[in-house]
Amino acid sequence: MSEVSDLATQITAFGAEHTTKMTDLQNAKTAANTAADNIYNTTKVQSIHVHPDPAIGDDANDGLTEATPVHSWAKVTSIFKAGHDITVFVYGNWDIDKSILQRDTPNKVTFKSAIAGGGVAPIYKMNFVDATDSANRPGGYRNKAPCRLEFYRVDPVLNSSRSFGPLEPLAFLQVDLVQCTLSRIGAGAAKFIVRYPFRGPLAITQSNFVLDPSAEGYFVDGIVAGADPSADPLIMSSITSG
Repeated sequence: MSEVSDLATQITAFGAEHTTKMTDLQNAKTAANTAADNIYNTTKVQSIHVHPDPAIGDDANDGLTEATPVHSWAKVTSIFKAGHDITVFVYGNWDIDKSILQRDTPNKVTFKSAIAGGGVAPIYKMNFVDATDSANRPGGYRNKAPCRLEFYRVDPVLNSSRSFGPLEPLAFLQVDLVQCTLSRIGAGAAKFIVRYPFRGPLAITQSNFVLDPSAEGYFVDGIVAGADPSADPLIMSSITSG
């Protein structure tokens, strides 16, 4: 009987040890899956909607819903996430008054006119005015990693006397101009896009885009009025006039 009892004890102990090992194995598997999910979630392309409202926006809000709009360009760009796709819903004519340098840039940023509650919005303007944080730049955006900017039914307006342009690509930049007009106010010297030598190519696409006569010669730095930007080997452009 003692041998049977000893054998039963051994079997019970073995079963308990096996259960413990299986539990440890399952816990390790769960931890590995969680770590993999965390890596995936931090690296995959995600879509973020940002809502600036020049009239009622408040930078104390998070800007992620129509009900919690932010106000300033600086606040909007602070929400941008590296590698993500950002849609900025513009709820009115908006002054861009800070020159933002961003090292970890989004994959794509779309500026899109919007109205509260949805529906077809009028085409609003992004006014690139003299920057309050720089003596020689207008408000705008400088990307230090490849990025794509789309202006969709939002008119960019050059409204600055500064020598630099609102868009200064320090890495590859693609600019998509869709159903919008580029215009210029006053006698400001700024070009829309200022390029740095040896920083890589620039791509420009358009669909129903209008280059207003006021902005002729002020589209891309180094491209004079009437000249084709594509003549520059570092510019890929579907627009045939600078």
